Amino acid sequence: MDLLPYIFLVGLVFITFFILLSILGYSIFFLIKIRFIKEKEDNKRIYRTLSFLEQLFISFGIGLSVYISICYVLDLFQAFNFYTAYLSVIIYDSTFLGYLIFSNKEKLRKEYKISLFKEQCKEYFSNKNNLICLGSLILIIVISTIIQLAIINDSDSLIYTDPYKIYQGTFYLIDNGHIDYKFLDYNYPSGHIFFTAGVLLIYPDYIFGYYYFKVISLYILSLYIIIAYVIIRKLFKKNYLVFLSLLFILISRYFIARTILYIPSSLASVLLIISLILIIKKLPDYIMGIFLAALYLIHPLTAFYFIFVLVCFYIFKFSINFRNKELIIKQFSSIILLIILSLIFLIPYFLSIYFVYGDTFLDFLEHFIERFTNFEDALSYKIYKDFRNYVLDLVYPLEFVELVVDDKLLDVFDEFFRNSIFLFFIFSIMGLFIFIIP
Repeated sequence: MDLLPYIFLVGLVFITFFILLSILGYSIFFLIKIRFIKEKEDNKRIYRTLSFLEQLFISFGIGLSVYISICYVLDLFQAFNFYTAYLSVIIYDSTFLGYLIFSNKEKLRKEYKISLFKEQCKEYFSNKNNLICLGSLILIIVISTIIQLAIINDSDSLIYTDPYKIYQGTFYLIDNGHIDYKFLDYNYPSGHIFFTAGVLLIYPDYIFGYYYFKVISLYILSLYIIIAYVIIRKLFKKNYLVFLSLLFILISRYFIARTILYIPSSLASVLLIISLILIIKKLPDYIMGIFLAALYLIHPLTAFYFIFVLVCFYIFKFSINFRNKELIIKQFSSIILLIILSLIFLIPYFLSIYFVYGDTFLDFLEHFIERFTNFEDALSYKIYKDFRNYVLDLVYPLEFVELVVDDKLLDVFDEFFRNSIFLFFIFSIMGLFIFIIP
């Protein structure tokens, strides 16, 4: 099976859609920045410290959130198609870019000329630490790509049943203009399917769609690693800590296994790690409301885990600043705005519950609670355990060292590899509290 042409084409359509959503998100982030700078003079300094990549990733997160909410509106009218969900984004992005260029002619002429770009590149690559860290990033991405290709080529089929279900739901949406209401109930939001269908609208071919599901993890995981790299460079100055942090992601077998499957949690993980940039850069809390809405519409479980972390974060933040009444009032107001923004972006989803499924909000809460009470029983299914062990054995097989390493020591390392994803989230959560001091 010759995957190389499909790897290139999948990358092309994915990067194109990534850019479209980033421009869409930047148009909103642009307005937020203007308001943010006007609030306080010191905020101008915070904005200027945002790198190009940080602004790009934040814009993508906002654009993804806006796009999913728009798709729910289109779904209500059964009007999801290339013209409404793809071409309209291109037209909007082109209009916004035209406005930026027309309104900043002088600035563009002075600051974005080729000589300045060359000077910035020279300054970056003349720094030894930058080269070492960049080399570490490239090495980790290359290793992860080699591992994924070995797993992808293990069989012609997709791994497990979930990707096939998402494939079915994606092309039903593309072919009919709305999601399959019998196939998906509202307790399993369709944000992931809307995103995938959006990417494939430019080339809605069934065979290409199959290969998209098979190789898209190469780009999703690479994107996750690059975002993590941007954050890690802000946290650590030592080169070996940067490398070890990236390596820690690479040995997270369970996380990588789920990413290869291309299930909703893989896209949600990307959105979640982008949201950490908002905290690290001390951007307004209400921006998080946009991200939380999209997290829920993509993968509710990830959203509620993150909400729990944020609640702990803000409680701790209030406790250490309880004497500063001005800061407490400002923080509380920002959290209220965060909640309002989340609800605004969830309105199309709640409308679909009422108009499509005929349920009320109380019905939604009842089904939601029931789903979580049955979650533990679902994990005990034998087919799930067999599948989990199969995928984990595909990632970083340890057979080649069994003849050299003692069995007990091997079990220790294997257990660490399996559970390192939990350690990663623990350290990430603990790391949030570093940035509480205003």
